[in-house]
Amino acid sequence: MKDLTIKPLEGYGELPFGMSLDDVIKYLGKPDYQEELLPLDDYNRLISFDYEVLCMKIYLEGVTNTVISSFSICNEEALLYGEKVFELDKIGIKELMRENNIVECCEECDENGDCLIYDDLRLDFYFESGKLVEIVWGVSVDAQGNIETV
Repeated sequence: MKDLTIKPLEGYGELPFGMSLDDVIKYLGKPDYQEELLPLDDYNRLISFDYEVLCMKIYLEGVTNTVISSFSICNEEALLYGEKVFELDKIGIKELMRENNIVECCEECDENGDCLIYDDLRLDFYFESGKLVEIVWGVSVDAQGNIETV
């Protein structure tokens, strides 16, 4: 994968939200690990594709048409708004988001670390000992594989 740009509400690099399971495999090849997960509701399907070399998990949802619904990455080369986001600390990420007119954020802390949550973008940043370790973002997908607008 050449483009490692995080595109909130759109996708990741060349991989848009809504891309089919078959197209993901055609583009990236078979995942290193694949797992059928328990969905959050009774009417949908949730699959995880793990691509270790790319430091990425892709989550796919939908029964009729299974499509990309979210990403989880720890790739230090990933870009957000032109910046290598894993080089930034929590304050740096807040500044980057503010520079891009995104200010609404909430912070959560637990025994595992801290989290910055940008609900409007469905974008979460996870920290351990002050260091960014994971970014997760996505969209809502219905059982037919359609992206739902909120």
